[in-house]
Amino acid sequence: MIDTIRPQFVTCPNDTVVELPHGSCSHAVQYAAPVAVDNCGTPITAPLNAATAPGSLFVAGTETVVWTVRDASGNYGSTCSFTVEVVHPEAYSLSYPETSYCVDGSNAYPEAVPPGGTFSSGPGLVIDPASGAVDVAASTPGMYTVLHSMPGDCPNAVQGTIRIDP
Repeated sequence: MIDTIRPQFVTCPNDTVVELPHGSCSHAVQYAAPVAVDNCGTPITAPLNAATAPGSLFVAGTETVVWTVRDASGNYGSTCSFTVEVVHPEAYSLSYPETSYCVDGSNAYPEAVPPGGTFSSGPGLVIDPASGAVDVAASTPGMYTVLHSMPGDCPNAVQGTIRIDP
């Protein structure tokens, strides 16, 4: 007898959201492996396409995990899919308190979360790379993008803008 009946998943993990541990770039996400059965009710223990098996490392963002199954007769069955969302616990931001600064005014100091890291911008903006403070009087008028880079095993960067008026 030739088996032509496709196997089916009987369990599939729910969508899941996990938070990255502080200072980590990726997180090993555990979930129960999907279970599929063949037409005889026999569990199939080795679904295909398990590139993101339980315990796999996931980076910040959302990834759809798709499992497919094939029985011993070569019949492909249903798919099991779910999403794994890994969120970064730290909100990165960079802004300056004012929308614009006059060249004859006071220096501009950023509001950066998290603090630390390095600050940079293009030519014309005189910026302290350690604090992000802008020497307004020494800068050329114009609109600038400031990059706040955070070092470490999981580097991250955020941008902000500042305008210097004549």
